[in-house]
Amino acid sequence: MHFDPVLSKLLDGLSFQDLDNSDDIVFALNADLEITYVNQGWVRFAERNGGGVERWSVGSRFMDAIPMILRPFYLENFAKVLAESRPWEHQYECSSPALYRRFHMLSYPLGDAERILVVNSLVQEQPHTEILYEPNEGLYRNRDGLITQCCHCRRVRRNGSNQQWDMVPSWVAVIPPNTSHGLCYPCISYFYSSSTNTDRGFPETFNTYEIG
Repeated sequence: MHFDPVLSKLLDGLSFQDLDNSDDIVFALNADLEITYVNQGWVRFAERNGGGVERWSVGSRFMDAIPMILRPFYLENFAKVLAESRPWEHQYECSSPALYRRFHMLSYPLGDAERILVVNSLVQEQPHTEILYEPNEGLYRNRDGLITQCCHCRRVRRNGSNQQWDMVPSWVAVIPPNTSHGLCYPCISYFYSSSTNTDRGFPETFNTYEIG
């Protein structure tokens, strides 16, 4: 167990041991959004899903693990957590090649902008019910030689269509060469925004949920 003494002092009666043993995926960030703590649930999830236990762990910069298109979203809302000392929650998809998975993320401010405690709870997990597609370079790779994958749900955009995004399990397991990342319209609409304006590469506005 990695022991973060600052986090431990700020937990206000919550057992550090219980936090570490939780099945939820839990980590802590400092004011610079560097990871200062990960629990065993985080380690187990990363090991099962090839998440880079050593690369993305204590001492890493959290934003380095976030796709460029989503960084403004996380930077804006973590800044609010610290500046306003208010929890923030968000739902997101993190599916595997075989399973649809949806998580609920709850971020707590601790102390005087000293830590953010982030708890990720699995709220839905089931086998994919949609049609699954085989990798098809002709169907998905565009004239510039790029494949576009949604950085949120990891579906792949069909050539010539902004509306058709397909689940290609083998490309979820291993991202193909020359893949660019965007956000598909279903993810923008459901998880991130009421706006469909994506001229700058990410939604003009994001839906967020504040507590208190």
